[in-house]
Amino acid sequence: MKAALVREFPHLRGPSVESVFLGFNKYYTRCFLDPQPIPFACIDLTAANLDQACEEALQKVGTPAFFKPTTCSASVGVCSIENAQQLKKSAWSYISSDSFTLECSDANFMNLFYAKNIDEQKYSLASKPTAIIEEHMGGAIRTNTDSYVFDGKNYHWSISDNVYSQSKPRYCFGCFFSSVLPETQQKIWNLHDAIVGRMIDFGFNESFVNVETFLLDSGEVKLMEVNPRRGGNLLVSRKMFIGNLIRAQLKLAQGENPGPPVPNGRCALYGHVRTCGSGKAKEFYDYSYTNPALNHLRHPEEIVDGSGESGFVIGQTFLSGDSYKDVMQKHWSICRHVLLKPELTVWN
Repeated sequence: MKAALVREFPHLRGPSVESVFLGFNKYYTRCFLDPQPIPFACIDLTAANLDQACEEALQKVGTPAFFKPTTCSASVGVCSIENAQQLKKSAWSYISSDSFTLECSDANFMNLFYAKNIDEQKYSLASKPTAIIEEHMGGAIRTNTDSYVFDGKNYHWSISDNVYSQSKPRYCFGCFFSSVLPETQQKIWNLHDAIVGRMIDFGFNESFVNVETFLLDSGEVKLMEVNPRRGGNLLVSRKMFIGNLIRAQLKLAQGENPGPPVPNGRCALYGHVRTCGSGKAKEFYDYSYTNPALNHLRHPEEIVDGSGESGFVIGQTFLSGDSYKDVMQKHWSICRHVLLKPELTVWN
């Protein structure tokens, strides 16, 4: 939206449409922003020979792999792939879903905008519903870095990483600021800066950007995806800074440099309250329990399915403390109060 407004009203300052598009479309992110992309391929979900396209993509990428719609959010349609038959099934299943109907509707709506603002010869798949097939990163740790760009210069805001169970590796406890991996922070920032530098070359300016990465067992850092906006978990970072995120965004919109935040010596956690049970949310979660640091995510009558390896997120916490151990103890205390069946939750 900001890029569109800047395009229509030249006196406003902000990112170019092209720079935001490259962060939004996962396929073109790999093509133009990622300095060291993992193996990937793109399939046109409207192709007449979709099954053949799936087979050719998987031959290029190998297995295991990930199937990701290129323009959907919140991991909609994302799934792991072990073989060509599974990829075909996932692609056809997604095409039959409401999410695909919405994506096609959005794509049709955006076509006129792309025609005006995007080089459709250079980005020939921009107006088509597509999916990216990419190498599966296994048990890699997910990390997040956020920065903002002002007057062509990149300013770091915060770094965080996801905290996983030792007994159940895909079970995530939450997102910890400022990272439990201080020895690898520079590597993570180096990749972030390389990607944002490319975005600046395409006209990205006066905006926040979030970069999600994988930290591999080998110590390598690989790009997961780029979000040309602030990270969804970033509000909790205010607890560890002298600085105001909302005010920073407003200043950027006004053409002012807000300046990077000053650490206050504390840390923060955006925690996940999860269950491995399946049924109505009210069977596992005490909706009468209140805490200013707790946010209910599901309707009591909503059906949850925690049978997978990662369980099911049913609530979230926003906490700060003096150390990683301190915030995790606060998180577990809330979980023990609000979860009706704690035996169905992973605690280590």
